[in-house]
Amino acid sequence: MFPFSQINRWLNEDSTQPTAPAPSSQEAAAPEGYFLPWTEQQIRDDIVIKDKLRVLKRSGLALPYEIWDDFVVETVVQFASWVQELPASASYHHSGRRGLVYHSLDVAIYAMRIRRNFILPPNTPPEEVLHREIIWVYGVFLAALLHDSGKIMDMVIELHISPNESRVWTPALGPVGAAGFPYRFRYKDDRAYATH
Repeated sequence: MFPFSQINRWLNEDSTQPTAPAPSSQEAAAPEGYFLPWTEQQIRDDIVIKDKLRVLKRSGLALPYEIWDDFVVETVVQFASWVQELPASASYHHSGRRGLVYHSLDVAIYAMRIRRNFILPPNTPPEEVLHREIIWVYGVFLAALLHDSGKIMDMVIELHISPNESRVWTPALGPVGAAGFPYRFRYKDDRAYATH
């Protein structure tokens, strides 16, 4: 049986996350207090994301090489385009820039390590495990990666359309990064933190 106290220690320790790179000259063009959205290429080139994807591959997310990019890398890139620079918490773990994407990848890594101790799907005859396990493992990965995706709704995300116009972002507008406008965010005063 896996010691769940170990999970709590992993998730609550002060992670040795590299700090986000210094703002680029492109970012200096954003209005004060706003972030320029990551492009898909910037997400793919992010050193921390690349490193976490390498660790994820070694941690038990053993998908065939041919589908790794489409099913894992592309999923992470799309997730990062939604959460952009958002933190995972206001003042707790991963509270800095890009905290939500980094935290979500860390949880996916831990979930893959834990899942190695289990036969998936449960109570399946060994001859069927080989054919069905990959789907279940991918499901565990998705659940872990997206476990905090609702935190986006804990924030007010404001798009800077022009110096005289801003618009509140909603999921109906697509990923935060897709609009291409600088954005800023703040936690909602009335968010139900205990039920996130």
